[in-house]
Amino acid sequence: MISPDNPLLAAWSETLARNAERPAIFAEDGRVVRTFSQIENEAMELQGPFDPFPERSVIAVQIGNSPRWPALLLALMRRRLIPLPVGADLAPAELDGALATCGTSALVTNAKQPIEIAPRPGPRTGPLPDADFLKLTSGTTALPRAIRFRADQLIADADSTVCGSGNRGFNLQ
Repeated sequence: MISPDNPLLAAWSETLARNAERPAIFAEDGRVVRTFSQIENEAMELQGPFDPFPERSVIAVQIGNSPRWPALLLALMRRRLIPLPVGADLAPAELDGALATCGTSALVTNAKQPIEIAPRPGPRTGPLPDADFLKLTSGTTALPRAIRFRADQLIADADSTVCGSGNRGFNLQ
């Protein structure tokens, strides 16, 4: 189920078609943790638990640098949900404040299997038609704030980070 308006999912499909059995995620010792097809299979499995959430709901994700993160991102985006990564280092009060500010519908934890999805009570953010992803600022001068990103902006950010301006580094060969 690829959203036609999400270029990140379209880029993933192209990457998967070219690299299905190639290594995608490596452990610190160099072992292959996931191939591209394993990420895809995991993403398909992870979509079901998010069926109860309405499209455009904000889902906070607190799983750290887990190899499950790419599959979870794909699953959320395919369900047209808005991921909000949150760090494990946030104090409980900071976490609650950030989740309330962003109007999250749930918090996903547990980097291992199975993931844990804790629905959040309280008011929700209205639909965010112009957002595919939220990032929290560091909050060094005040409470953290959420910055909205569209999928095309995430791709541009990745391209710029990997290859510098003007190069298309997101496509794997």
